[in-house]
Amino acid sequence: MNRLLRFQLLRLLLIYIVFCQTSRAQNNFVNLSDSANEYDVYKQLYTFEDINGTVNFEDVLDSNSSIPFQINSEELAPNLGFTKSNFWFKLKLKNSNNAKSLILEFPYPFFNKLVLYIPDSSGKYLNKTVGDHLPFMHREILHKNFLFQINFNSNEQKIIYAHLYCNGEATSFPIRIVNSLKLAENNYVEQLTLGFYYGILVFAILLSLFLGASLKEKINYKYFLYIISIGLFQLSLDGLAFQYIWPNNVWLANHIIPIAGSFAIFFLIKFTQDLLFTKKYTPKLSAILNLVAAIDVVLFLVSLLENPFYAFSLKALNLIGLVANILILITSIIIYRNGYRPARYFLIAFTLLILGSLTALMKNFGFLPRVFITEYGIQIGSGVEIIFLSFALSERVKVLKDEKQEAQNQLFLQLQENNRMQINLNIELEQKVIERTIEIQEQNKVISEKNKDITDSINYAKRIQEAMLSKAEAKSLNGNNHFILFKPRDIVSGDFYWYTEQKNKLIVAAVDCTGHGVPGSLMSMIGSTLLSKVVNDLEETKPARILELLDVSILDALKQKIDYNANNDGMDMAICAIDYEMKTIEYAGAQRPLYFVRNNELISYKPSSFSIGGYLAGAKKVFTSEIIPFQTNDMVYLFSDGYADQFGGSQNKKFMTKNMKQLLAEVSNLDVEIQKQKIEEAFESWKGNNVQIDDVLVIGLQL
Repeated sequence: MNRLLRFQLLRLLLIYIVFCQTSRAQNNFVNLSDSANEYDVYKQLYTFEDINGTVNFEDVLDSNSSIPFQINSEELAPNLGFTKSNFWFKLKLKNSNNAKSLILEFPYPFFNKLVLYIPDSSGKYLNKTVGDHLPFMHREILHKNFLFQINFNSNEQKIIYAHLYCNGEATSFPIRIVNSLKLAENNYVEQLTLGFYYGILVFAILLSLFLGASLKEKINYKYFLYIISIGLFQLSLDGLAFQYIWPNNVWLANHIIPIAGSFAIFFLIKFTQDLLFTKKYTPKLSAILNLVAAIDVVLFLVSLLENPFYAFSLKALNLIGLVANILILITSIIIYRNGYRPARYFLIAFTLLILGSLTALMKNFGFLPRVFITEYGIQIGSGVEIIFLSFALSERVKVLKDEKQEAQNQLFLQLQENNRMQINLNIELEQKVIERTIEIQEQNKVISEKNKDITDSINYAKRIQEAMLSKAEAKSLNGNNHFILFKPRDIVSGDFYWYTEQKNKLIVAAVDCTGHGVPGSLMSMIGSTLLSKVVNDLEETKPARILELLDVSILDALKQKIDYNANNDGMDMAICAIDYEMKTIEYAGAQRPLYFVRNNELISYKPSSFSIGGYLAGAKKVFTSEIIPFQTNDMVYLFSDGYADQFGGSQNKKFMTKNMKQLLAEVSNLDVEIQKQKIEEAFESWKGNNVQIDDVLVIGLQL
């Protein structure tokens, strides 16, 4: 009896095992009932990893093929991580009820290339290729996810195959079968969720622009660029960027994730450094953040290339993003502990962001399944982060406002103290000004008296000088055959004119002494006295000899022979002896020329290069005369250098000898009084508002 019982139990066990195997085989089909809106397919999904990429669709269909498909053991979408392998998927569908039309959805917008094989009603397989390597308009149904419509007859079975090509991105294979009503419901919930998230982004963008425009601080624009980068990154993750912004730009659709991600990391680092004053509170960590930012820039450039660089940049950017977030978190903790108030919101923001980012990174590397919290971890974390970063910005503004108010209060107190000190100082200064004014008035009174005495003395010297200049008389100059333009710079002059008659000759000289004013006038009186002695007392009429004797007399009078280091004072002179009977002019000059004009044609006679007076070591002064025959109405001009050296004109330059020659030639045929008037008018017009820089002397003789 016991043996019979054991046999029956063994028989029942074998029957149960066969039943389970049969049931499992039947359960490998997804049963499409009429009552369901969405079907769970993951436990019936078969997967095969084609590492070398050598398997084709014929191999998959071949019943004799030894392709080891493995059934998915999880109730979640297969998470493939970062991979370059190709994958084959197989899904068995069975419609045991009425005919229906369902939607096969792949809610993952980043498939590089997906070829779907779906049998028609006759069992012939049709392939449909999708992926972000094709323009958006090539999709069967224009949706951010990949959608395919599958029609089923009553009691029809279909086996669907999918061939997925990977290029190194973090990849998963989410798949679901829904009817149109469920798809619309899912879209509504997703759009509502994303709309709330992007609303937060828009608010943060407007806030950063408002703060940037009102506060004029670069940090707000860095925050703006960070939000823009995050927005592009999330729009690309959600597939909305490819759908609405660049549907025909396949290259950008493939590269926007690392591009936007690298921009977000870079501007996040720069925004953090400005917001938390990392150079001040954590200089070493700030330097490390700069290094991370530099690496991020390099990875951005690498991501623009194709594989294998592109795949490398994807992994590296995920890693560098993790490192940057950890460093920023550590930095915010340190600065928060130092008492900087905005760091508290920053710390909360990045704690939440890092938690969201960690879930997404763990999902990308295949350590966590693809569920709602991992799929939308970055969106959730960044959304909350943006809210708290906005709080941090507002707190920073408040801190700056408080610091500004405190500084203004301190400044006000300082201004009050300065004002009190200024009042006291003004009282002291006013008293000192009164005392000083009285003192200055007394000094001015003394100076005025002294000045009057000096002026009276100079005016007296002027009368003496004028008396000496006019004491010599010559009959030849008593008529209307000459003019003398004499304009001292000061009351008394260093220039003087001198004339006399000796041995039936008219001796005329124009002399320019060293200096002007009182020193020049003293020298002119010495020169005039010595000139009278040489010509009138010694009866010398030869101009060259007169200059030689005058030079010796000046050297003796000023002791310039005895003391080689004595003053070098002297005079320049143009002197001529006119013989009216012989109609000749004998001229000699000490650095002053003579101009002779006949019929408006001017001839310049050059002087010796020596001055009268002044010791000349190792050389002998030589003065020579020149005989010039003349005709009636010829003009002779003698002058000092003051006229030609006067500054003026539109460019404030010297009048120059060239212009003086031209002027004298033009007026030479006029009456001598008119000549004087024209020459003086030209001088005053040229000088304008400028000061006269030297004494002016011009003598004109009509022969």
